[in-house]
Amino acid sequence: MPRCRLVLIIAIALGCGRPAPVRPLSTTYLAKIKIEGNKAIDDDDLIPGLALDRARLGGRGVDAYQLSLDINRIRAEYLRHGFFQVQVTAKVDGLADNQTGKQTVVFTVVEGKRARVRVEIVGLPPELSDEDARAAIPIVDNAPFDYLVYDEAKQALLLFVEEGGYAHVELDASVTEDMATGIATARYELVPGPLCRFGPVKIEGVDGALRTAIVRRLEAKTGERYSPKALAETQVAIYELGRFAAVRITPERTGTNVVIPILISVTPGSRGELKLGGGAGYDPVAPEVRVRASISHIPRILPLWTFGIDSRAALVFRDRTESTKFEYDPQVRIIFSGQRLDLFRPRLIGDFGFGLDYFTVEAYTSTGPFVQLGLTRPIGRWLRVRAGWSLSYLTFDDISVLLDETMQMELGLDRSRRLGAYQQSVIADLRDNPADPSRGAYFSLRLAEGTRYAGGEYEYVQPTFDARGYVPLGSFVLAIRARIGAIIGDIPITERYFAGGAQSQRGFAYRQLAPSVVGELEGKRAEVIIGGSASLETSAELRTTLGTVSAIPIIGSVFFDGADVVPVNEQLGKTMLHFAAGVGIGVNVDGIKVRLDIGHRLNRTGPAEPSYSPDAWFPDSAFHIGIGDAF
Repeated sequence: MPRCRLVLIIAIALGCGRPAPVRPLSTTYLAKIKIEGNKAIDDDDLIPGLALDRARLGGRGVDAYQLSLDINRIRAEYLRHGFFQVQVTAKVDGLADNQTGKQTVVFTVVEGKRARVRVEIVGLPPELSDEDARAAIPIVDNAPFDYLVYDEAKQALLLFVEEGGYAHVELDASVTEDMATGIATARYELVPGPLCRFGPVKIEGVDGALRTAIVRRLEAKTGERYSPKALAETQVAIYELGRFAAVRITPERTGTNVVIPILISVTPGSRGELKLGGGAGYDPVAPEVRVRASISHIPRILPLWTFGIDSRAALVFRDRTESTKFEYDPQVRIIFSGQRLDLFRPRLIGDFGFGLDYFTVEAYTSTGPFVQLGLTRPIGRWLRVRAGWSLSYLTFDDISVLLDETMQMELGLDRSRRLGAYQQSVIADLRDNPADPSRGAYFSLRLAEGTRYAGGEYEYVQPTFDARGYVPLGSFVLAIRARIGAIIGDIPITERYFAGGAQSQRGFAYRQLAPSVVGELEGKRAEVIIGGSASLETSAELRTTLGTVSAIPIIGSVFFDGADVVPVNEQLGKTMLHFAAGVGIGVNVDGIKVRLDIGHRLNRTGPAEPSYSPDAWFPDSAFHIGIGDAF
């Protein structure tokens, strides 16, 4: 019985592996494929496409017919790359080895000289220049010939001529080689047909205000010269309305008609949306839990309006100065909003909002209503400008005991306050992928002017500039950032600057790099963060994908951050920044990055500096869990 059990276990273990081909000792099988003489194309680009490679993996022997096909496959690959004089032969070694039955196929390649390209474009309309046509296609004179590039140039050339207004253009392309000179002539012969213009536009699937909005966004207009680019831009512009699940644009090209009617078919999308979400953020000083709920609706009678309610709540667990307990601070915002598309003109977006804030920070709790108005206008695909106005009325309570009456008056915490301001911003987003950039740049300039003419009681100007750059370095991405801001004039307590956290200087916990008020409680040193009037932040980070686990990418990074927040603008830049270095690791699940960063401060760690904690288990350091990249 034990012997039977042992046999069964061995059989199961052997069955768990991939079965190896079973070959009778008297048969032959293909053991190896070799290619000799190939210099321009690697083995890895040739062997996997061969029929004999599949025979090798299956444990079969050489098939003469497959061998002849593979000779032609290798030759075809060389012809595609411009080696028109290539010669390929093959031989099979090991047929006489009856003991092992191993076969080796050896392909010998005599590459010859690779042809160079000469491009000929014939039949262009007189108003389209040969120089512009050549600039529009990927194939260039005297480059090594590649059939894929030659093929891609066909579509690019057709699109170039169509963009000139020739909707019925036809193309005949050919390649001929001069063996003596090694020149491959790629000839593109065009028959452009008549010059065409857009005809009437028919819109299906919508009427009323939305139909008018589509008409106002048309880039392809009746009477104008035919243009595929105008059709594509029209489709993008209609999708930007955010009202349609599908947009199809069909130019009706029949025969050789010179007037091209356009059919636009749209499928309306959902008119309502409910969002529920939540999350948690860990920070050694202030871990927090967040929830969010929002609902929006597009009225049928006002299809260009969106009305919504957005509520956000958070519990921040904080070691308060006044208590030895670890307490929680609630933060709540409720906002009722409305947004109107194409206000006065296409792509001009108007919005309004009003609501209530309840916000607890280190030094105080602020409560009060607010109202805001704004206009946003995208310019092109990468530039966005905005102008707005906001007014809030804030009441302060739960003020830190470290702030005496004089300090409360200086900070503006001694009574309720009105904060009114005009805001303007210009944002240029040149990143290849805003959610996960690997190249490009991002710039933003924001300006706020607090004034009694905006309904407030503070007079100030607050410029903030943010610049980011992304450079691919092989499998790495180098990301850099600089951000600077200052308040000139009166300094509202709610507008002060703070640094530190997962999106800031990562050697500090969230908001902990900032000026503070120091005092004494129960005979011990105590401090409370109040923020500063000016801030400077810099960062450099090297990111890469380390590998995958269960098809989930594992991402890693090293970073070097610098920042400072000062109580008086004149002090900015007069002392060395707070610097920190660290590493990060995370995962990318369906495009959502979750990361853990560990930052360690490198300088300015003495008793007079922020977050002085020599008795911490990991002093002068901070851990951060974040969603997305730091910047």
